[in-house]
Amino acid sequence: MRSLGRRLIAGLFVCGLAAMSLVAAPTAKEATGALWISAYYPGWQQHNLPPAEIDFRAVTHLVQFSVLPRSDGSLDWTKHDLDDAHIQETVRLTHAAGRKILLCVGGADSAVAFRGAMAEKTRAAFVGALVKAVKTHGYDGLDLDMEPMEARDGAAYAVFVHELRVALNAGKSGALLTAAVGDQAELFAKLQDQFDQINVMTYDLSGAWEGWVTWHNSALWNGGVKFPGSTRELPGVDLKIREWLSAGISAERLGLGLAFYGYEWAGADGPKQSIAGVKTKQISYADIMKTQFTPSRYRWDEGAAVPYLSLAKDPAKPVEGGSFITFDDERSLRLKIEYARKMKLGGAIIWELGSGWRPELPAGKRDPLLQTVRSAASVSR
Repeated sequence: MRSLGRRLIAGLFVCGLAAMSLVAAPTAKEATGALWISAYYPGWQQHNLPPAEIDFRAVTHLVQFSVLPRSDGSLDWTKHDLDDAHIQETVRLTHAAGRKILLCVGGADSAVAFRGAMAEKTRAAFVGALVKAVKTHGYDGLDLDMEPMEARDGAAYAVFVHELRVALNAGKSGALLTAAVGDQAELFAKLQDQFDQINVMTYDLSGAWEGWVTWHNSALWNGGVKFPGSTRELPGVDLKIREWLSAGISAERLGLGLAFYGYEWAGADGPKQSIAGVKTKQISYADIMKTQFTPSRYRWDEGAAVPYLSLAKDPAKPVEGGSFITFDDERSLRLKIEYARKMKLGGAIIWELGSGWRPELPAGKRDPLLQTVRSAASVSR
């Protein structure tokens, strides 16, 4: 996702696609007058969060995660625990609630398989398998999540997307095509008319990487903080979204990412500190609140507009140098929805529903983050 590389060949190739005829569906914002909220629902969460427990009133689109491409153009349904019974129930309940459901294709480390599936000799089979999956299971469309995507993938990806869009249009009236993206904004700017949503994964924006300092998973702003010895600013949602807008993508076709998880940084007790000896691990919002949250640990970073928990010198957690947890809560999610409105974006994605689900709480209080998003985004009832 982070690799930029050269874009010249991909850019020249994609320019040629502009002349190809294509009829794309209107964006969700054009169709409803409201923000879209596309929430990911991984197959491995089906037992923790059964589909019957999902509050469909809080989302406009459910994205079932995920089927993986194989290098021969076929699909792997087993990696993320998707099975026919679960798919059937989820599709049925989503449609009964009057919502759309998409099948996600890909995920982390799927690029190699994508490259094989998009190759000239296998592309037709890949496209055919995807359209068949939509029609067989009753999905309303597809969400593409090729990670990490590099500049060298641009030409093949552009042909694949064009052929897939045409096949979807022919195979199912009104079928949707969306993408979860991290890099390659210039490529997607040229392809934007073929997508109903282009959602920027504005999370996982930091890590214990060489040349960094400790930072937030999904800071809204960067507070003017720069990398050590550099004029380059640390990442934030605003910088990332402006990058994609600057590439020429229409705001109404663009969405930002909302994280229902965070990271624990062991070896530092807050942001903007040295990463020497620091290690990180992902932790869900549900586990943060169940096992780590206390009011005395809570901090609010005004410059970044996100919270964190400081576990510095906590006797219950003896980590040298302390530790802290960066995450999103109700306050920061409201601010991000407000930002999406201010920037006139089309909507937002949620990664992912199960990480915010707290089954130990009383009924009606088990999905606080989702209810915050529902209220802030004014999702129609």
